[in-house]
Amino acid sequence: MRSSVRIFSRFLWLLCFAGIALARPETELAQLLYLAETQPEIEAQAKQLALQNNLPISLQLSDGTFIEALGVKDGQPLYAVMRNLAHPAIGGEVLNFQEIRSRLDLSDARINYGASSTGAKKSARAPVAGDLLMVLESTNDQVMAFDPVTGDLVDIAFIPTPPAGVLSTPIQAQQTAWGTITISDQLTDVVQEFDTSGTFLGTLAPVGGANPAILDNIRGHTYHPGTGNLLVTVASGANQDAIAEFDPGGNYLGNFVGNAVGGIDGPWCIWFRSTPLDVLVTGDGHDSVLQYDTSGTFLSVLAPINNFPEQVVELSDKNIAVANFGGTQNGVVILSPTGTFLRTLTGVSGNRGVWELGNGNLMTTNGTGVHEIDYNTGTLIRTIVSGVGARFVSLYSPAACTPGFLGDVNGDDVVNSTDGLIMLSYDAGLPLPQPVLDRIAIGFGDVDENGSTNSTDALITLTWEAGLPVPFPVGDPVCLPAGPAPGKSSYREGTGSRRGETLEAYVALNPAGVNGSQTLSAAVMVDMGNSGEKLGSYTVTLQWNPALLQLLDYRGGDTAGFGDPVVNDSKAGQGQLTVAHAYPYGANGLVNLLNLQFKAMGNALPGGAISLEFRAMAAAETFTDLLPGLRISEGSTAAGVEDRPNGYALENFPNPFNPATEIRYRLAEAGAVQIVIYNLLGETVQTLVDETQPAGAYTLRWEGRNDRGQALPSGMYFLRMSAGNFLAERKLLLMK
Repeated sequence: MRSSVRIFSRFLWLLCFAGIALARPETELAQLLYLAETQPEIEAQAKQLALQNNLPISLQLSDGTFIEALGVKDGQPLYAVMRNLAHPAIGGEVLNFQEIRSRLDLSDARINYGASSTGAKKSARAPVAGDLLMVLESTNDQVMAFDPVTGDLVDIAFIPTPPAGVLSTPIQAQQTAWGTITISDQLTDVVQEFDTSGTFLGTLAPVGGANPAILDNIRGHTYHPGTGNLLVTVASGANQDAIAEFDPGGNYLGNFVGNAVGGIDGPWCIWFRSTPLDVLVTGDGHDSVLQYDTSGTFLSVLAPINNFPEQVVELSDKNIAVANFGGTQNGVVILSPTGTFLRTLTGVSGNRGVWELGNGNLMTTNGTGVHEIDYNTGTLIRTIVSGVGARFVSLYSPAACTPGFLGDVNGDDVVNSTDGLIMLSYDAGLPLPQPVLDRIAIGFGDVDENGSTNSTDALITLTWEAGLPVPFPVGDPVCLPAGPAPGKSSYREGTGSRRGETLEAYVALNPAGVNGSQTLSAAVMVDMGNSGEKLGSYTVTLQWNPALLQLLDYRGGDTAGFGDPVVNDSKAGQGQLTVAHAYPYGANGLVNLLNLQFKAMGNALPGGAISLEFRAMAAAETFTDLLPGLRISEGSTAAGVEDRPNGYALENFPNPFNPATEIRYRLAEAGAVQIVIYNLLGETVQTLVDETQPAGAYTLRWEGRNDRGQALPSGMYFLRMSAGNFLAERKLLLMK
């Protein structure tokens, strides 16, 4: 905070508050108001003492007098008694609660004992459909909403008081690009995030919570219109007198305006102007409106202000309005676009926030409430809300949106397995009704909020429908479109990005015929053994050369839960198949996704002829993105049938198998042949052939046993053949 010597030196403003000499009680009140404004921890301590002693934190009498605990003396809260709502320091005094009770009539008073909110979501509120003005009030730590044209109150608790500790001295609410609302809090020194139903979502910045090395004594905040980054004023601490910058995920990027650059001192508010394209910054230390370019480079002192400028806004006529809390220009200061002083509107004093209403008047706030004044004369037109310490004003302007529930892609107002099936169908490229496509396009299927709808979203939806926990807002009421916050998805870093390649996908292709009428069996496999995860969902496109392979049939995988995928076979004749599936409980180890039957055209048996392209892959339960750790095994993509009809070849069918698989091999010439089965440790399980054989085709059968005739457990085994210079190895999957 600013030093006590400096604060005392600035009490000169009290002597001319609103241009009127103050009596001693008024001077004491003005001092208390100033100290509470510059040292909000004193106000917080006063309210805490009031709560501990079962005293009110604020009162409003029937004549309009507003009383609020703002100071501390002798271990008891001191109350600012403000009888003049437009000019809080005039005609008031400072009392303790015993004095209030003995001297004032409290019989009809509205008494606020600071009952804490449960933080529960407000129910039965329709999605915001029109513009609103948001005004924070730090008496109850909540956001009020007003009509932006008339200034009329719309909702006294648009964002109600959150659970204890979330807010302490909130200053400004701002709309995010992704449809939520953020609040900068002067004492908790974080930017908190809420949805428009009032639900507290968590701390946006800094990531990890309060960090005084980055943010301390923060006031206003905004979002850079070019980069979308969050900008926050910093008045104290190790990073004092700066504007900190964060990405939309809340990660600290450094300072947009460096420490003390351009004379910035105790900044309060940031405003981006469109004409000229610049940034205006107010502060109670530099007592002026500073001008920076949109990269944070200092340009000029646009205008001096005497002597406590808080919120600054640009008006429709391009003039600038500054809410000035104190000094000789106490009120709303109007400047020209170039910073020339035009007038001070003095109908309200102790000003904190200001905004232009659609009716041409100005809304301004102070420590007693929200007021409307004439733009030209400053005359007080009315007090809209009293009995709260009001702060900055900001616009909430939702885009035209479609209300509904996140995950409800067919628009029937429920989220269930039908929606999961539709998501899979969409990801597989199957035709869907246009209304469904429209809802997917604006984000109803994007339940993980990463900007796309795919099989991962289907997995999450099906998991939620099964009653299993998911860390995503499936089924929550939304009004879309609203783009996702970049970097805010909960699962973006997959295991692969941390540990390298941890899972493998391949196609095992095996012959079931010979000489021109060859039938090939293909099994699409994913080996999850090293991933530490269970496969929950996938979207994959298979491609092959239709001149070499003709698709005869396909069916789901043999792994439990993977037997009924959504398949788009509309391009099968062109050598393409797209498959999507989700299974909430998942599967580990070797997972069989799909089984296909092909006819090989002519005598040539293709090797490596089926390619896999995964567009989405997620783990069950954790919803980890598995794509970063996925490797498509070229050596196992096809079984590698030798192209030469008289060459060497090694194949087996079926694969996976239970209880036995048939092994076929060919020798181009006579020679020593060895065919051996190994386990995953490289140990010999069974030697099938170890002798000299003449050229020709051979068939043998392996029944999943070792050399001692003992049945082997399910798992992956390796078939290895060596004959002269020919060496081949195939993976065998024994499934019981």
